[in-house]
Amino acid sequence: MMLVHDKVTDTIPRAGVEQILSVLELLATSSKTTFEQVRLHLLARSRRAAPASRWALGTVARDIVVELQRLGFIDAGTIPRTIADADRLGESPCAATDKGRELAELAKRAPGRAMDNVMVAWMAHHPYFRALVVRLHKAKLYVPDVTSVKQIGAEASSTEPVEIVAARIADNCLKRLAAVGFPRIQAEVFGNAARVRLQHLHGTLSLSDLDAKRWVDTVQDKVVLPAFLDAEGLPFDPVTFQHLLKMCRDFYAASWTTSHPDYALRVIFPTCDFTPDLTKDPTATVTGVVHHGKTQVRERFVPALRAAYRRLEATSGTYVDAYKLRALVCTDLQVQPRVFATCLKELLDAGPSPDLTIYTELPFDPPPPGEDHLEVDRTRIGLIKLVA
Repeated sequence: MMLVHDKVTDTIPRAGVEQILSVLELLATSSKTTFEQVRLHLLARSRRAAPASRWALGTVARDIVVELQRLGFIDAGTIPRTIADADRLGESPCAATDKGRELAELAKRAPGRAMDNVMVAWMAHHPYFRALVVRLHKAKLYVPDVTSVKQIGAEASSTEPVEIVAARIADNCLKRLAAVGFPRIQAEVFGNAARVRLQHLHGTLSLSDLDAKRWVDTVQDKVVLPAFLDAEGLPFDPVTFQHLLKMCRDFYAASWTTSHPDYALRVIFPTCDFTPDLTKDPTATVTGVVHHGKTQVRERFVPALRAAYRRLEATSGTYVDAYKLRALVCTDLQVQPRVFATCLKELLDAGPSPDLTIYTELPFDPPPPGEDHLEVDRTRIGLIKLVA
């Protein structure tokens, strides 16, 4: 039994929000700019070493220019699509519109508000992005990531029948999803899709050539994530899903954790609200954004921190895992990890009190998969103890 959703298509630019605004500021401050100048601007600002190529960051530049034009922030000529077009179309003009210059000026004064304006535009122009955001505002998203061969129960070179391996993968994922009340109809879709996709892999790849890591990655990317997206009725592929999550984080619209002590799942949750309220009308035209920042959660932070600590302290002793503590508080208050760090810093800066004293220790292990270190004043924290 398959879930049915309206067929929609979308093209998500493979660029970050800061890159998009940076290019817009470049175009807003120059009366004449070309596509090649945009590419060179991105290359000069890149933190990663780029190859000495005529097309280095050309795809990113193309995506950004097309996106800004789509949103009405710039006008541009014919843009090169590939390296074959680079010489012929590299001098195509790009210029900011009045709307674009207003946004660029706002980005100088209030970059957060400028990002919110771009996100509001994305909610109107990118159905994939909106579909993910609306889904998160209905309820948290729990993703049954496969991260080890133990979860698969067989090496890529296994001679076991593909049906048995597929059933084991589906059972492992569905057992974890059952902890969050995953609906039966969605479980059926997931199980069927996982079996079909693994059988397809056996017919298209030489699995015996895959080492353990590549086998796990292949199962995750080609079997588990596509089956999960099918079950959730989300209309995009796994690569687009991961990029959409990155854009949600860039916009401070959502975050995730793999450290939640209750679930052996990746928990994805919203960290802002929209006006009008999407939980009441998912089809409403978005006009504003309200982030769950320090100001909004300050009064609730200490109670949430105490409650999370008590849960962990009962089984872990006096010091508790800082990542698990952060996961509990962030999912409870629906805040970004950086908001957790900011609120924790305020408490540490205030020093010990009769009501609350906080002790910290350095981490002994790297952060959990997909998460950043917990840092306060550039000091990493791995263990936390509360004394009341």
